Amino acid sequence: MHKFKGTDDSSIVKKPVIYSSLCIAIFLVGAMKLAAQSSLNCKLIGLESSKFKKYQQLKSLPQISGYDVKSYRLDLQLDPNFNYISGSVDVQFEVTGDSISQFRLLLSDSLQVDSVVYAETSINYNHQNRIITADLPQALFNGTLDAISVYYRGSPRFGGLGNFAQDTLPGGGEMIWTLSQPYGASEWWPCKDDLRDKADSVEIKITTPLAYRVATNGLRQSIDTLGGLHTYTYQTHYPIATYLIAVAVGNYQFFEEQYAVGNDTLLMEHFLFQNETLFDSNNPLAPWLNLYDSLLGTYPFINEKYGHASFTLSGGMEHQTMSFMGGYGGELIAHELAHQWFGNKVSCASWTDLWLNEGFATYLNGLTYEFDVVHDDFYWPILLDLWKQSAFLFPDQSLHRTDTTNVNSLFNQVVYQKGASVLHMLRWVCGDSAFFAAVKNYLNDPELAYGFASTTDLKRHLESASGLDLNEFFKDWFYGKGFPTYTTIWSQTENRVEIEINQLPSDPSVYFFNMPLPYKLYAANWDSTIILDPAFSSAQFQIEVNKNIDSLVFDPEGWILAKHEIITNLSESKIKDLPTLKVYPNPFQAELTISQVKEGTQIRLLDAKTRLIDQWYHKKQAVNFHHLSKGMYYLQITDQAGRSIYPIIKE
Repeated sequence: MHKFKGTDDSSIVKKPVIYSSLCIAIFLVGAMKLAAQSSLNCKLIGLESSKFKKYQQLKSLPQISGYDVKSYRLDLQLDPNFNYISGSVDVQFEVTGDSISQFRLLLSDSLQVDSVVYAETSINYNHQNRIITADLPQALFNGTLDAISVYYRGSPRFGGLGNFAQDTLPGGGEMIWTLSQPYGASEWWPCKDDLRDKADSVEIKITTPLAYRVATNGLRQSIDTLGGLHTYTYQTHYPIATYLIAVAVGNYQFFEEQYAVGNDTLLMEHFLFQNETLFDSNNPLAPWLNLYDSLLGTYPFINEKYGHASFTLSGGMEHQTMSFMGGYGGELIAHELAHQWFGNKVSCASWTDLWLNEGFATYLNGLTYEFDVVHDDFYWPILLDLWKQSAFLFPDQSLHRTDTTNVNSLFNQVVYQKGASVLHMLRWVCGDSAFFAAVKNYLNDPELAYGFASTTDLKRHLESASGLDLNEFFKDWFYGKGFPTYTTIWSQTENRVEIEINQLPSDPSVYFFNMPLPYKLYAANWDSTIILDPAFSSAQFQIEVNKNIDSLVFDPEGWILAKHEIITNLSESKIKDLPTLKVYPNPFQAELTISQVKEGTQIRLLDAKTRLIDQWYHKKQAVNFHHLSKGMYYLQITDQAGRSIYPIIKE
């Protein structure tokens, strides 16, 4: 039992860790195309709330340089009955440039600065365009350690993914919560709000009426009571980014437990609404903590805690050591827990690299299925397919998020589900041992651990562990847009299986996705998996097989992010070299141009199952397909050179 100064022991309930041996997430086939959007994760769900639509447009923040933050001390007054904040923030810093004569912090213009204090004296300052600029009495030189304080107050704006929210609790009552990702920290407190500088430590003091409890980062140091108010003091001594600092104040039930994690113990705190139970919050945590510990290394904040605090946003947010939870579904719990490694211990160095946070957290949630830990491994292949179906909704987008000014551009299925699928492919390409070794090395790299990382850093560790050159992979799958569609044509003559692999990228940013492809061959009471590595579209392979092959399956274990179709013996005769032709635009909306095909050439239109829809003899280049439904089709073109199959997609 942890006892805190000023706390009535009866208000703290300690219970043993309880979890079920099986927690099955059932995916309904009819909902597959949307399930990945709604069941999975984090901020993705909250974006659907009408409250947020008004604030989707964001601007990147001004950059501040010249010093490194050593610590913050927030001393704030919050009453959940009012959308209002007042207090002070002390900043301890070290000068990193040659010298500074002015000190800058960011703070929303909706809040009022009352004073800026340096060396116990108020100094001149200006607050406009979100920047507080304070005039120092004398220049400070490189290496100087110093401190400054800002006193402020006002009603923070509700925006972004929340920033600062005063909301109604289920069953009545009010609460306040914050969510600062990506640009919201300086909407409610003055700070150096960026992805370049983590504070080495933070103290958070919140004064609030006695009816409310406070959930925030780090370890609770004390609860001091004065009149009708009490002050909660917390401290964290792990480096922390500004967007991961958060507070929630509400009429919570409070529980705490000790979890065994490897050879250590971890304090777990639960701040729950009155209609929630401890079982909801902690049911699968112990086994997932130990799974992640075994795969990734020790829980990054083992000397402090992990916690759940309920809040009124759908989804969740991985605040360091204290995730805010809009519910307690298994996938959400696993996702936010995984963020303590990916996003908190190692944070993306730019929002353009957000997949390093969200793709990894989505993938780690998936591994709870693959490794059959609480989640049933029966659903692992279904989850892989859900990720792919979500990625297929964005054929012209890349993991590299060039538009970081819009919440919807950052927090969408490309970053989450495509990101997880790309990690799965990296594991396929590198091999299990090299992949997991590289991930652990990435998390423990002294230059990255408790700091910031880029996609280049992850690539470097993957290459080092695998011995591979991954330049082409990241060019195609990170910077490039979309995914490939494969059409595999095969036939067998005696003991020889002939396979032709055609590839159609969904976006012209990638000319050809270089990827080794697994195929499984089946015969009576026999099967075998082969790996083919086409270097160009229409690559042909001949396989000697002393069996009568009756079927061939593309990517049987679901490694590759691609659409695909298998075509068997379309021609009774051997398929000859493809005729030279051009088909564009592809994907198309109504008209499709077919050029470099002789007049009189037979063209057949087939559906995705290679069933005949229409046929004609070529007369003109542009063909109108406005009557077709959206989807994938094939053009079968036959001339004197032979017969070819060309995949097309109608948008």
